[in-house]
Amino acid sequence: MIKDFSENGYTRFKAAIPPQLLSRLQTSVEDLRLEHSFSGGLRRLTTLSASLARAISECSLQNILDQIDLPRAFLVRSILFDKTPDSNWKVAWHQDTKIPVRARLSREGFTAWSLKDGIHHAQPPSEVLAGMRTLRIHLDPTPAENGALRVIPGSHRNGFLSSEEIRKLAREEVSCECAARDILAMSPLLLHASSPSQKANHRRVIHLEYANQPLPAPLEWTAA
Repeated sequence: MIKDFSENGYTRFKAAIPPQLLSRLQTSVEDLRLEHSFSGGLRRLTTLSASLARAISECSLQNILDQIDLPRAFLVRSILFDKTPDSNWKVAWHQDTKIPVRARLSREGFTAWSLKDGIHHAQPPSEVLAGMRTLRIHLDPTPAENGALRVIPGSHRNGFLSSEEIRKLAREEVSCECAARDILAMSPLLLHASSPSQKANHRRVIHLEYANQPLPAPLEWTAA
């Protein structure tokens, strides 16, 4: 599994979430929707919902992270993505190149600072992202017509990619269709994209990013 993930930058874990935990995750997400009236997505899920944080903690995700070579991992970012008929979008080919930090402080190699929902983000050296893992928990069936993630296998191995490199690589895509309860594990540097959903229902995905190393001082990870 580690070799496969290292070569391709992603792998799928089928039916990785028990049915009762899926139901709890779905309920907690819908409770958040009622409380925060969001559309499309929401950041800092585990700080906003204690029930969702508990359900996620019971999903045995460290067992999956061990299989993709990230022992002793800790959560650094949690986001909900939900494509619906009222909030539907296309995501162009890209890498996830920014990380959330507690405060904007000067450190060599950390650039392109931005503020998203009150959280400071920076682009770290590519080595930081290469040492991270993303787990995407699917709360709904996600076939191609429901906005399944598309990826370019192996595209994570060369650090940050230029626009021209992305354009050339985007000819070799794979559609990562998933069922509810599946987990898609990927490197943040893996090129990925998605199309708008063509179905009149939800496409809820809990997007979790993990690291297992502290940031160089004075920078610190922020709460997920």
